[in-house]
Amino acid sequence: GHYTSPQYVVISCPTFYTQIRYTMNGTEPSQTSSLYTAPINLSTNSNYTIKAKAYRTDWIPSPTVSAHFYITGTVSTPIFDPPAGMYMGEVQVSLICHTSNANIHYTLDGSTPDESSPQYAGPITITEDTTLKAIAFKTDWTTSGVAEGLFEIIPVSNPDDTQAPLFTGIHNVYPNPFADAITIRIGIKEPNPQYQLNIYNLKGQRVHQYVGKAKGFQDYRWDGRDASGKKVPAGIYFLRMQTPTQTSIKKIVRQ
Repeated sequence: GHYTSPQYVVISCPTFYTQIRYTMNGTEPSQTSSLYTAPINLSTNSNYTIKAKAYRTDWIPSPTVSAHFYITGTVSTPIFDPPAGMYMGEVQVSLICHTSNANIHYTLDGSTPDESSPQYAGPITITEDTTLKAIAFKTDWTTSGVAEGLFEIIPVSNPDDTQAPLFTGIHNVYPNPFADAITIRIGIKEPNPQYQLNIYNLKGQRVHQYVGKAKGFQDYRWDGRDASGKKVPAGIYFLRMQTPTQTSIKKIVRQ
């Protein structure tokens, strides 16, 4: 039969003093086949045809009995890459399911997805605050749970600079030291690379992170709050901007 969870198969014979021999690949069992001594464990994502026959010395062997077991399972819940969070400008989100050959469906309006929802075919570009939900299906498998995440997009200003950045990195921060907020100007020379801007305290703990994709000069404002929305204490912090090819670090001070 078809099952969606691991199974233990018990084989018995009403005739005393018999040995039960069995196969799991559909072939005819013989006296040299595996000897049944304990329930057979069938794991998920497996497909077996078990055949068994009982033997007793000086007795005619029993007829062969056969049973097919199709064990599936529950589809893994999709995951978001990168995870839900706050991003600069826009973010491209990939949907991943660790169950092979599963079909992922998603929504961008906060509604619960089903098989009639758009099917995932490639990275999803998010340019505004969006609640992304995803679910995965596979024939004969139990449907996955629903993955849900809020992607908050921070608008990025585009200063009217007539000159392109000479380098990729952190160009300026002001005011520095700062009390309530600081403006960070970055320059991207390469054509639209994905970048991360992380803010660390002196213990090396990341207190905030932005991820974006842009080219040219970009300005944005940090209000001195950590990822949970709490004001960070006064002290020295480090900005670390990283693209696939460049890394830039700058010290800032909160008074």
